[in-house]
Amino acid sequence: MRLDGGWSFRQIGTSEWLPATVPGTVHTDLFANGRTADPFLANNEFDLQWIEQKGWEYRTEFIAGSDLLKNDEVELEFEGLDTYADVYLNYRLILSANNMFRSWRVLCKDDLREGQNELRIVFHSPIGRGQQKLESLPFLIPTSNEPKPIGLQTSVHTRKAQYHYGWDWGPRLVTSGVWRPVTLRGWSDVKLRDVFYQLNELTETAARYTAHLELESTVSQTVELALYIVGESWPGVSKTVTAEPGVNTFSIDFEIENPKLWWPNGFGEQFLYKIKADVIKEGAALDSIEERIGVRTVELVREPDDHGTSFEFHINGIPIFMKGANYIPA
Repeated sequence: MRLDGGWSFRQIGTSEWLPATVPGTVHTDLFANGRTADPFLANNEFDLQWIEQKGWEYRTEFIAGSDLLKNDEVELEFEGLDTYADVYLNYRLILSANNMFRSWRVLCKDDLREGQNELRIVFHSPIGRGQQKLESLPFLIPTSNEPKPIGLQTSVHTRKAQYHYGWDWGPRLVTSGVWRPVTLRGWSDVKLRDVFYQLNELTETAARYTAHLELESTVSQTVELALYIVGESWPGVSKTVTAEPGVNTFSIDFEIENPKLWWPNGFGEQFLYKIKADVIKEGAALDSIEERIGVRTVELVREPDDHGTSFEFHINGIPIFMKGANYIPA
């Protein structure tokens, strides 16, 4: 289940809790509660720089029922924590995060109670943590995006969106928060963690792939891995494997005949195949992942020319002019 309701937040060191939106950020939560002015209006940006210097705490409560706790494993998944965060479940530290861009998954069945549980996330000042890293080095790594004086430019030391620290035409809003969903889920027997579709060869008549499947098992067991395209007459492929306790990786080769290609905008259709991967035991699907993939090749071409060496991309063998624009996320 998604834990996206009932959140509140406060500045660390204060006692007042305010309603919070998750996913979200501390800047938007402060604005929604009328505690700050619109950061994009006039020069308000400069009056909000204190936020980055503070720590912030988020909390929520949720119910864990007996059906959930009957599973072999129960896990919390944090798809995005920005950035230096300590996570507590029922007052026990279960995770220390330090990277905005990755997800985090924690097995937590032993820390759950049947009934009401509390989840707290303490975000440390990204500037404070970044300054500690900066001062620990015997040399300076220069940055061009931060307007701060030399010796206070911390962005390069933190796995965090760099536009948060300001840009030549973008505001400096170094925020914190639960910026992607939090999910609580239980599973038993086996869990299909990931599927990666690797294109090995593409011709006019066939796209030859290898599917790499990562699954986690609670016991040693024999299961069937099956792949098929949703809505297509393709019969699919399957493979019987033995999964050992822990994380296992298996590969399955398959082929799409007469594939419909994916093309960039203006060159053709952006056709996507919907492929489903199942883990089957005794005729029953234990878990599955459904993804959409586009059949296409991407090639960087470097060849000598009159000016030195070319640098161009070919999509499905066709040279594509790479148009673009500079955009700071809203």
